[in-house]
Amino acid sequence: MGFAGFGEQLVDFYDGLEADNSKAYWADHKSVYDEQVKSPMTALLAELEPEFGQGKIFRPYRDVRFSADKTPYKTHCGAIVGGYYVQAGADGIMIAGGYYQMAGDQIARYRVAVEEERRGEDLRRRLDRIIEAGLTVAGDQLATRPRGIDPDHPAWSCCGTARSTPGGAGRGRT
Repeated sequence: MGFAGFGEQLVDFYDGLEADNSKAYWADHKSVYDEQVKSPMTALLAELEPEFGQGKIFRPYRDVRFSADKTPYKTHCGAIVGGYYVQAGADGIMIAGGYYQMAGDQIARYRVAVEEERRGEDLRRRLDRIIEAGLTVAGDQLATRPRGIDPDHPAWSCCGTARSTPGGAGRGRT
């Protein structure tokens, strides 16, 4: 069976989990997770596999060993397929792609490429199209301008994030 959308109880399930993130809630509602969240995500990844390759659903359990927040369950279902991330939760659906946590030498090469007229302008046009399509471009904003970047250079907007992730989010069912 192909992907027919996420279940109608997905939002209620995650709203409830945010309110009561306990083993008891999880055990009482595990069937909702399996039928309304995990099964549709598995079907979505299977449908995308011919074009993007095999996907992977992340486990629903949080690693709380070194965290002050000891809530045991994630309040969304996340998966990765072909370099893209997809997430479903109470806030809606998010699809993202980008580069996460570049090493220092990678950031330096990225900034050089962005500053170049041809590649930098191409990136700005692509980002403009993403924004015009109603999606967002997000990332960790730098507190100060990187050394060597002219504050008036049009590339500054592309170099002002530690990581850039174009994506879209919306509440509702697909």
